[in-house]
Formats: sequence, structure tokens, C-alpha cells
Amino acid sequence: MESKVEELVSDKRILLVLDDVWDGGIWEDNLEYLLQGSAMNSRLLITTRKEEVSRRMGSFETYKKKRLSPDEGWRILRTALEDSITQERLQNFRMVGMEIVDKCGGLPLAVKVVRGVLKSKGSPRIEDWKTVRDNPSWKQPRDERESLQELIPALYLSYADLPPNLKQCFIYCSLFPEDFKFHKPNLAQMWVAEGFVRPAGSRAKEDVALEYFTQLMNRSLLQELPGYFEDWGATMHDAVRDLAVHVSTKKYQFQQGSRHWTLLRKDAKEAPSLNDMRKHVRTLLLSRNPSITCLPKNYFGKLRRLRVLDLSYTGIESLDDSIGKLVQLRFLNISYTKLKGIPDSIQNLRNLQTLHSYGCKFLKRLPNGMSQLVNLTDLRVDPADGQLDQMPVGMGNLVNLRTLRGFVANDQTQGENNMKDLEGLTQLRDLAVYKLEAVTSRAKAQEACLKNKQKLNKLQLSCNPRKDLDREDPEIKRIEKVFQGLSPPSMLEILHIEKFFGKRLPDWISNDSLSNLRWLRLENCKFCRELPPLGKLSELRVLHIWSLSSISAIGAECFGGETEVRSSLPSLETLYFRGMSKWKLWSGLGCGALPVLNSLHIAKCPKLRSLPDGLCHATSLRQLQIDGADKLKVIKDLPSVTELKISNNQNLEEISNLTQLKTMDICNCPSITQTNFLDVLAHLKLVDSKIDILPVWLTRTTSLQRLELVCSVDLLKRCCLADSEDWCKISNVPRIEARSHEGSKYISYVKHPHSFESN
Repeated sequence: MESKVEELVSDKRILLVLDDVWDGGIWEDNLEYLLQGSAMNSRLLITTRKEEVSRRMGSFETYKKKRLSPDEGWRILRTALEDSITQERLQNFRMVGMEIVDKCGGLPLAVKVVRGVLKSKGSPRIEDWKTVRDNPSWKQPRDERESLQELIPALYLSYADLPPNLKQCFIYCSLFPEDFKFHKPNLAQMWVAEGFVRPAGSRAKEDVALEYFTQLMNRSLLQELPGYFEDWGATMHDAVRDLAVHVSTKKYQFQQGSRHWTLLRKDAKEAPSLNDMRKHVRTLLLSRNPSITCLPKNYFGKLRRLRVLDLSYTGIESLDDSIGKLVQLRFLNISYTKLKGIPDSIQNLRNLQTLHSYGCKFLKRLPNGMSQLVNLTDLRVDPADGQLDQMPVGMGNLVNLRTLRGFVANDQTQGENNMKDLEGLTQLRDLAVYKLEAVTSRAKAQEACLKNKQKLNKLQLSCNPRKDLDREDPEIKRIEKVFQGLSPPSMLEILHIEKFFGKRLPDWISNDSLSNLRWLRLENCKFCRELPPLGKLSELRVLHIWSLSSISAIGAECFGGETEVRSSLPSLETLYFRGMSKWKLWSGLGCGALPVLNSLHIAKCPKLRSLPDGLCHATSLRQLQIDGADKLKVIKDLPSVTELKISNNQNLEEISNLTQLKTMDICNCPSITQTNFLDVLAHLKLVDSKIDILPVWLTRTTSLQRLELVCSVDLLKRCCLADSEDWCKISNVPRIEARSHEGSKYISYVKHPHSFESN
């Protein structure tokens, strides 16, 4: 490894970033020798919470993050109160709040965590604020590490305020490594399996656990991850995790070697020895250790109290029958392993609630005894990319299932129609059905009784059509009828239709019956020539239209019509077109269309000629991203867009009248010649390794504050010449960062105070 690093950096100018460094000796002990062969002007950037680390590593320049001012801290704390509060009451809260802010020491995380505590009290009362201000947790002993000296009181106050069950759930997070990405449903299921969740009236434990997750996020003990649907993804701040680890070893038996054993991402070569683990181990997390390829014989025979077992992302190829001895097991994850089968002894796991086997490409079958796992609430398999092509007999017995992803419809060679197995699964919230081409008629599809599943929230319907299927095949008419028979209940919020090969999507997508639909993806429906009318989906927030390769035009019939102001997707926030290979025309957006659309993405639509004129009425549109639209020539008249990313649009000529545009990224769009009325553009990134000279339009971006340029070496060299035509085009930009495409050459320029550096 050392020789590879030396070879990688030899004679190269590098920037090495080390995040959250705790030990300054890492430079002297590991890095100084390895990096001494790098080129001049290489840089090392570190972040740390300890000044000692910075000093020991010989930092040339140290930047200390500023603390919040009292007023800034109060603005954060103020959000725990209603906007409608009277000025007199607000002043009383402010007096106490400023004292709380002072105790937080100007640390944003501390203020946010305390705000979460205050909001958890319900309707704000000054007595509750005073109780928080006077809480003895502020007098907690200081931690020996600088990073926690001022954070610990605020964090401990939030922890101490948690109900007992929620404390256990919080501490459980300490089993996972730093920067771990928590998936809300998975973590909630683990909490249920461990027995941390108390029933609340008639509500299911799984729903209570999801609420626990939300409470931890509201208190900033978990932090939302962008890119996940709603709040389904989260991480834990390092300092918060440190508290969880600290408390776990003091008050609960969560430390390694007791009840909970974790080797997550430890690069382990083999499973832990049974001699090292105690018989009462309840949790075994071996995930993300690909070098673990097998388990000793009868490995699970002595772990009979195990409740949570995670083997995902290991190299394990088989399990022996001893897994059937884990009679207390509630949670089993074998996703992304090399398993070819699951032992029949799994039928003995009568307490099993969760079974995940995503991404098991070699898994050929599920055991027939699955029907005896009557307490199963969550079953996830992945027939899409693997060899699994049928379900065990008796799936209808699993009446407690809330999630069933990967149900495979039987074809005529595999026995009777098994869609009827879905009829009695009335508790389903999340259902994904595959191989629907095997269903022979609308009547057989209706036996699933989807419309009667009033708790169903999320539905995926998927086919696997023959590759030789043509547009006139009788199978096309049949699959259209089958989908008509799969009408979901009105409470459905998420719908994904994939690889449907009919010409016309089912009518129920666009009628009033889906009044609660919030998320819709239509994907790889290759024979559909038109979109259904979607304008009446009044609650739809996210719409993905991917790889509908027969559609050439989208007009008023889809988005509600030019005059139907009230029925034009009034809640849509994100719209994404991708892989529309024949799409040429987009029209029919009226003045009331898409009133809250925030983000529009268009990717790999090579024949799209123009954006619709009516898009200018989408006054909430902030982000526009267009990639691979070769026929598009103009982007103009979008007065609300603030961020524009365009790439691989070979014939794009004009960008104009984007009067609020602040950030623009342009990659491989060589034909742009006009840029007008970009009055507030502050940040521009231009990437093109083939251009010979800088475009003239750069001289018209008079508001530009920062320019990032990636270009050829020759162009970069000319930019270094003070009297060159190219340098004159950009010399008025206050800050310029430019580099050659392969990264060997660079320019760094700051106008005031003047600084120019290149190699």
C-alpha cells in the first residue's frame, strides 16, 4: 500500500484533505515520508477540533470557525416559538433564551439541540424554558477533549430529557461507525427487534419506532441527509455520537463484548470467535466485511438469544441449519451476499419480524417453510437482477406483513395464479410486485384486491417483457388489461411503474382516485406514446419520467391544459425527465401550471428542441439542470432560476434573461455565443477541454465574483499572459481558479488583495 501511495503522488502537485483529525502524530508517523516525493506547492488541508493537532502538524495557516453571536444564537432558538406570539410574550422568552444561548457558548450544534428540547415540550411555556436554563446538566464535568468541553452540557441536557425508551434507541446508534448513513425504516426495525419500542394504544410498534426516529431528528440528535425521500436518511454528528458512546459504556451494556457485538466496516477477515462472545449476545452486526466468506459450522447454535443479525455486504456463500436455532431472532439482513439458498430450518424462527435479502444475485429460491413465519412484518427480496423467479407456496399466511418487496407472480408452468396470495395481506403499507407479464388476465390481477388495502402507501408494479416483443404482439393488449385490474387504494402516496410494455398506461393513474399521490415514477415503458393526464394529481410533489422511448411530444393533455389553472399539478416540486430518446416537443404549460416547481432536470433527451414558453410562469423554479439535449438551442425567459447546470448540449447557442441566476455550471457546450441579462451571476464554472479560446460572452458577465475554469493546457498557458486576449476577457473577475483537464497545470488568482499563482 505504501509503495502504491508513493507512486501515485510522485512528482505530482496534490491537495490532500484530512477530515476530523484527532492525532497530530499521523503526519510524522505515516504521511510525511509517503508524500515527500510530491511536487512543489502541494497542499495539506486538515479539519480538527483540537488546536494541539494543528500545532503538531505544523499548520502554516489556521482558520478558526467563528462562533455564533448572541443574536444569531437567539434567531435559531426563536424558531421553537410560533410566529404568531405576541411581542410582550416574545420579549419574556427572549430574556430567558439569551441566557440559554450564552450557556451554549456560541456553538450552532448546541443551540440546535437545545432548541429541539424546547420544541419537544409542545406549546411553549416560559416555565419550560426556565427549567431548561436551570437544568443541572449545564454543570456536567468537562470532557478532556477540547471538542466536547462546551458541547457536552447541551448534548447531555438533550439526552437526559429523552424518555427511557428513546434513550435506548439513541444509545443504540453508537454501535454504528462515524458518518454512518442510517436508513429510517431499517433502524426503526432494529429498535423494535431489540425490544426498545413500547406499544402506544392501537398503533403498531413499527409506527412508534418511526416516530422515535423523527423525534431524534427534531432534537438534532440525528441529522437529515439530503437526497433521501423525505426524512428517510440520517447521520449522527461526531460529537453527538461521542456522547452516545460515552453514555453507552457508563449506563448500558452496549460496549463491545457484552450484549451487542459490531464489526461494521472493520475489514474483518473472519467472523468473531464464539469464545470471544458471550452466550447472551443480542446483536451481531458483521455488515460490510467482504472478506468474511464463511461461518464456522453450528456457529449460531450457541447464540440463541440473538435478536438482530446483519450479514449484509459480506462474502458469505452459505448458511448451515444452525440458523434455525436462533428462536429469539427478530431481524435478519442477508442483503448483497453470495448466498445461493436459505436453509429450510429458517421456518423455526417464529419470532422473526424482518428479513432482507436485497441484491442476492445467486439466490434461486426462498424456503417453502417461509409460510410459517407468521410474525414476519417486513420481507424484502430482489428478483429484478437475480435468479429468484417464484414465491414459496402459502405466502398468504403471512397476514402481519406490512412491507413485501419482491413478490413474484407465477406463470402457468409454476402452478396456480398466486396473485390471490396477496388478497388477505390487508396490513400492507409497501408492496412491490414483479413479473406481472405472467398474470394471464385482468380477473386474475384483481384477485390481489389491491384496491381494498386501505393502508397501502407505496406500490411498485414491474414487468420483465420478452426482448423480441413488437408493438403488435397480443401480449400488449393483455398486459394493459392486467394493469387495469391492479387499481390501488385512494390512500396511495408513492407509485412506481417499471417496464410496462403496453401502449396505454392504466386509466386509474390519472383519475381522482389517487388524490393522495405524492411521488410518481414511470420508467422504461417503451411502447407508451403519450403520457396520461396528470394535472389532477393535486398532491403530487415528485414526478420522474424515465426512458419512455416512444414519446415524441408532451402537451397540455399531460399537465392540465393551458386554461385549467387549478388542475395543473399545484403541488409539484421536482420534475425529472431522463432517457426520452424520441421526445421533440414540450408545450401546453399555461399561466397557472407548476406554481411551486422548484427543480427541473432533463437528461439524455437528444431530440428536445425547446423548453415550453409557459415555463416562465413557474415562478418558484430555482434549479434547472439539462444534460445531453443536443437539439436545444435556447434557454431564456426564466426569471426565477438561481442555479443552472448544463452539460453536453452541443448546439445550445443562447442563455438569456435569467435575471436571478447566481450560479451557472457549463460543461461541454461549445456553441454558446449569447448570454444576455444575467444581471446577478456571481459564480461560473466552465468545463471544456476542446475550446481553443475563451468565449467572448465572458466579457458580458460583469457581476461575476468567481470563475472556475477547466480547459486545455494551451489555453491555460495563454491565460497566464497578462497581455493575452484570453486573460483580458476574465481579468476583472475578483477570483479565478483554473486548471488543465488532466489536472497537471493550474492558475489561482485573487484580485484584492492581489495574488497570482501558477505552475
